[in-house]
Amino acid sequence: KVMIVKKMMPYLLRARKARNSLINMVLNQLLKASIPVVQALPHIFDIYKGVPTEYVLKRAYFKTRKERPESNIHVAKDQVGVMWFGPMVPNDGETVFEVMDCFRKKFAQHQFEFYITIMMISARTIVPFMGIFYRQEDASERERALAFYSELIEEALRRGYQQFRYSRLGWNSVYKNSPDLLEVNNKIKAVLDPNHIIAPGKACRKSTNFLRSASALFRRQRQFQATSPSSFTDCALVASTIA
Repeated sequence: KVMIVKKMMPYLLRARKARNSLINMVLNQLLKASIPVVQALPHIFDIYKGVPTEYVLKRAYFKTRKERPESNIHVAKDQVGVMWFGPMVPNDGETVFEVMDCFRKKFAQHQFEFYITIMMISARTIVPFMGIFYRQEDASERERALAFYSELIEEALRRGYQQFRYSRLGWNSVYKNSPDLLEVNNKIKAVLDPNHIIAPGKACRKSTNFLRSASALFRRQRQFQATSPSSFTDCALVASTIA
């Protein structure tokens, strides 16, 4: 079915560009979804297969004035503000809707667009994957995004929900609540990578102060952008490139 969608997509996009309301209505009825949603399906399917895709990252550019690239997407290099947040929630309809309603209100309270993708990662676990998009050139908005990200993690932990994937900044909250894990990770790191060559500072560190670590990351990112842009191609790392 995914291959059929890929083959049909050029024709569907051509029909959509015709801006014929009747054609669009027929397509929506046949597909049971909008064309943009159908267009995303092959890329989402690739993610579930473990195939890297740049498609999702394109969405992060909607708040920037820079032109969105079609390939070689690099949100850190392009100074695009994005952070991902995805708590693991029990696969129960009432619980999922309650959690979504809670976070929707928080996004509105902090004046950020509520962007969410529901991912079912197992028969018992749902991940409401949310994105915080902001303008990096706006210092006040950047600080608000940082504080908001920290608040979201604390709210999830308060409810007993760990994250599907943590960014660099998120690890501070993990270690704050599980200091023994930091000790274990540091011991493993010392044995396997004593010179801190692999992902330095990403999962093993001493500081658990969120904002102090964030400021350090701001400085490091600007240094890396000039010398080693490829350091920020990993999606998990991109989620934390917030300076």
